[in-house]
Amino acid sequence: MFLKQTMERNRRLIDAAFALHQAGKILPDTYVIDVDAFLENGKKIIDKAKARGYKMYFMLKQAGRNPWLAEELTRMGYDGAVVVDYKEALTMMEHHIPLGNVGHLVQIPGSMVKKVVEAKPEVITVYSREKLSQIEAAAAELDQTQGIMSRGVDDPDMI
Repeated sequence: MFLKQTMERNRRLIDAAFALHQAGKILPDTYVIDVDAFLENGKKIIDKAKARGYKMYFMLKQAGRNPWLAEELTRMGYDGAVVVDYKEALTMMEHHIPLGNVGHLVQIPGSMVKKVVEAKPEVITVYSREKLSQIEAAAAELDQTQGIMSRGVDDPDMI
């Protein structure tokens, strides 16, 4: 999706990825990240946002199971992570990265709801009354309040 822009802006990254792949040092479907550029961009974004008084979360998407990147962004001043799925949530929780939002793209499995609520994300996105009930029960059991964000749950909504 971003190959054309990357070729224009960071051709050395593309060349390095090809060389690493051709040398057998990385497998197909490996994410190659220019960490210097990543951190420089992250710093520019957080500095502007904080100067304006914004609360900022990062979303690493496919690289979201890389706790080092998340730790660096948190150290910079980001308020936490928006995680794509429960596996990314587990990675962030294991590395003590604050959670901003969980469940927006992929709902939390029922067996993990209590563990995620216990990590105190700012909000959990819910798609159904059933998931809302699971979160409510876990929060009550833990004697805490949990923020939620609701996706549509009535006709003509698809979810």
